[in-house]
Amino acid sequence: MNVTGVKIDPSVIPLGYRYFGLKPTDATVVNEDARMFIRQPGKQFDIVIVDAYINEIYIPPHMITKEFFQEIRYRLTPDGVVALNLNVTNPKSPMLKAFEKTLTTVYPDVYRVKARGDFNYLLIGAQHPLTTRAFRRISAASPLESIADEWPSSLQPLTNAVVDGSMLLTDNHASVEMLTDSMVFAYDRN
Repeated sequence: MNVTGVKIDPSVIPLGYRYFGLKPTDATVVNEDARMFIRQPGKQFDIVIVDAYINEIYIPPHMITKEFFQEIRYRLTPDGVVALNLNVTNPKSPMLKAFEKTLTTVYPDVYRVKARGDFNYLLIGAQHPLTTRAFRRISAASPLESIADEWPSSLQPLTNAVVDGSMLLTDNHASVEMLTDSMVFAYDRN
């Protein structure tokens, strides 16, 4: 499996080697803005994982928009998927609903997965339905093997009807900070 990591902050790259056991042979690490990187012609990916935060809480607004997900879709292989790692307080959060709506406008098949941790969710956008059979094809030697057992039972398909009325995040309107702050303040009140 070829892995490419993209980090805009060069000071973070050595931390991956130090704290996550990453070896230089494990991945190609590029120091660049992910949105600029994904625009480079000729690159195709089986999986794009979006896991980016500013000050540990805010997702960069330009990395959560309809246009960004369209750019990713153009770079995916026919069976490729995009996965977003999100920290939200509950599955009814307006922030999560906005992310879901935005992803469903670009990908015909979108799923929510409750990941490990109290506030951790994954959204997966695919160009074809994800099936249990597809997960069974993941080999035991693959770094993705650990998800093959866990995820099929927790994949929750999302449809446009599920996210109607939610905010659509675009390059011209991505109120991520407002949605994040509202979610955090609501959680603190409880």
